[in-house]
Amino acid sequence: MTNYPNDPNQPGNGGEPPSDGSGYPQNGNPQGGQYGAPQQGGQYGAPQQGGQYGAPQQGGQYGAQPYGSPQYGAPQPGSPYGGAPQPAGEHSKSTLILVLGILSLVCCGLFTGIPAIILGRQAMQEIDSSGGAVGGRGKVKAGFICGIIGTVWTIIYAIVRLATH
Repeated sequence: MTNYPNDPNQPGNGGEPPSDGSGYPQNGNPQGGQYGAPQQGGQYGAPQQGGQYGAPQQGGQYGAQPYGSPQYGAPQPGSPYGGAPQPAGEHSKSTLILVLGILSLVCCGLFTGIPAIILGRQAMQEIDSSGGAVGGRGKVKAGFICGIIGTVWTIIYAIVRLATH
């Protein structure tokens, strides 16, 4: 909407010129009132009779859910379509084993490969015996395998190096 005189889109204007003959609204303001003043009485921004289009219902915020309601997509309690049970947490050494295994591939060879193999075997046995209460098996297995590969590469490299001299 515009603030031009005689604009038929202006509320209450109807396209007729102002009564003073100047061609402009009185006082230079649209509809002769103060800028920002309420048009039909009441508080500025207050909903009119019957509510304002798009206004929140019952005083809540737009899109806000009441306390205690689940988020969108969260399984309902007692729902037959609940998500898969999640392990309580990862094994405490899963990240360490993965880092040791990766380091055995990249630079440290036997120094980190052998600890990755030993710790990885122990951690996998603990995870298996927990009955699903402890997770992180993927990290442990990846570190264990990387430790084996790094150790084997180091041994092969040492044999080739000693055979050539």
